[in-house]
Amino acid sequence: LAASLQLFGDDAFYRWDSMHLAWSYSDLPPLTAFFIHLGTAVAGDSVLAVRTLFLLSGLALPAAIYFLAQPVAGRERALCSAGLSLLLPATATIGVMAVPDALLLTQCTLMLGCLERATRSSGPAWWLATGVIGCLGFLTHYRFLFLPLPLGLAFLLYPALRAHLARPGPWIALGLTLRRLVPSLLFNLGNDFEAVGFHFSRRHPWAFHSEGLNYPLQQAAAVSPVLYGFMIGALVFSMRKALRGDPLHAMLSSVSLFYMLGLSLLAPWVDQTSTTIHWAWFGYVPMLVVLPEVLAALWARGRWWRGIVAGGLALAAVFVAASLALMLACLHVDSLPPWLQARVSVIMVGWDALREEVARHYRPGEHLYS
Repeated sequence: LAASLQLFGDDAFYRWDSMHLAWSYSDLPPLTAFFIHLGTAVAGDSVLAVRTLFLLSGLALPAAIYFLAQPVAGRERALCSAGLSLLLPATATIGVMAVPDALLLTQCTLMLGCLERATRSSGPAWWLATGVIGCLGFLTHYRFLFLPLPLGLAFLLYPALRAHLARPGPWIALGLTLRRLVPSLLFNLGNDFEAVGFHFSRRHPWAFHSEGLNYPLQQAAAVSPVLYGFMIGALVFSMRKALRGDPLHAMLSSVSLFYMLGLSLLAPWVDQTSTTIHWAWFGYVPMLVVLPEVLAALWARGRWWRGIVAGGLALAAVFVAASLALMLACLHVDSLPPWLQARVSVIMVGWDALREEVARHYRPGEHLYS
């Protein structure tokens, strides 16, 4: 799919950015453009080359989830967590397109895994690793801020985590993370805060619109309804452990609660086309750590619950297959029946025809926009 699907709007926009390398851009920090530039420099000017490093990042996500879960849940359940990530359309298909989310999901997972280890170690190594990955996150997207915010709140509220603030480790990690905001800050200072204005002002109406109330339903449809219910159950389970003073679950549940509930409360005031699905995706990753334990407890309740668990996971697999089928349909949209053509996204269709039409009106040596 990554090699065959034509570039869609964001792919093409970031590819254009990559041809003009800079320390920041009007809507993004530099890493997305740098990764595309590196991919095309090594593998040539092709659709797959544009997406190569994003595809590799997406393929690495199950391993990153295993890295996060293994010291917490043990080897077997960590493998289950990694496997369950293939039943979420968001995590199973990430990396097909050259968009920042492919990098953000893996970066956030690795940072959370390093932070969990840092809170259990006496040396600075894992704090340094946390800071380095935080650097990469802020070089990828401003939305990376959604991870440090709930984690910072957890560190302030939970005594076992707050004790770490008296040591240099967290401050080293925070310093390394924030210094990578410098390129974006310099860009905004030199361009009338263009990027900040885009993300926090012009992009969103900041006025109530009722369609935003459908955000939880859209998330349930994207995840698959039963698996979404399991995720909520895992969040409740994790929050109970956090309230009993478990520092690990304090971190996991605070992150998931921010993404799953906080963004649902914000949705009626922001731009739906930008936040409908992908903003909440990382909220499910911490719950993948908890989910095997929750599903095992449900399975042990008896035959009916076993049927619900098995049916829910099977339905999730159908949703992933349907997501892949819709992408595949874009490759053969002209041969689909009319009723199905209307239901297939056209954002990755028709660029070849557009290029041919533009070429008919374009003379060598003439500026394309003249």
